[in-house]
Amino acid sequence: MTSASIVAAALLCAFATTVVWQVACRRIPEPVATDESKRAYRDLAGPRLTLLVVLASAASGSLVAHTAPSASWAIWAVLSTVGVVIAGLDAFTTWMPRSLAHWSWVVLAVAIAGTAFWSPAMAIAGLVGAVAAGLLFGLIWLISRQGFGFGDVRYMPLIGAATATISLNTFETALICGALLVVAWAIIDRAIHHRIRFLPWGPAYWLAALAALALH
Repeated sequence: MTSASIVAAALLCAFATTVVWQVACRRIPEPVATDESKRAYRDLAGPRLTLLVVLASAASGSLVAHTAPSASWAIWAVLSTVGVVIAGLDAFTTWMPRSLAHWSWVVLAVAIAGTAFWSPAMAIAGLVGAVAAGLLFGLIWLISRQGFGFGDVRYMPLIGAATATISLNTFETALICGALLVVAWAIIDRAIHHRIRFLPWGPAYWLAALAALALH
């Protein structure tokens, strides 16, 4: 993969993420069941937070272009754009919008369908990974008696689809590393603030997926 291609991938992801982030922050309605401490989505549309999210997307896109098989790029692009936006909203507000999660499934389905033309085996792997990750976390959510938000369950198909296109080991590594990052955050947060304010599952699993890709 040439340097020009990597830069192009980073710029494309950055542009797409900028558009999705601005639309999401300005158009997505606030959740009905929330508290006054939640940061409003519209307050996230400023240049500083937008830049942070866009840089994360660009870094993700460049890593994918450098590391992942080209046939998997469409699926990884979903995680590197819409997935980054959802993770960012979770990081800054602790709420993952249901409508954006559902929209991400549609985009993911299109990406998987497009991948089937280039590599049917990779498309099947992505589909199985998406379903498996969603069902696994749905089961954990039920067993834990709703111990975490269902938005995290909605997010997991993006993680499962992308990592499964690489290998089963990458899929497993991402899930394990994501859990470890959540636990590490909980320990640090409790040590600093003497309580666990929230657990950033979205950012943790997005970062874990990239780490698993880099290490595969």
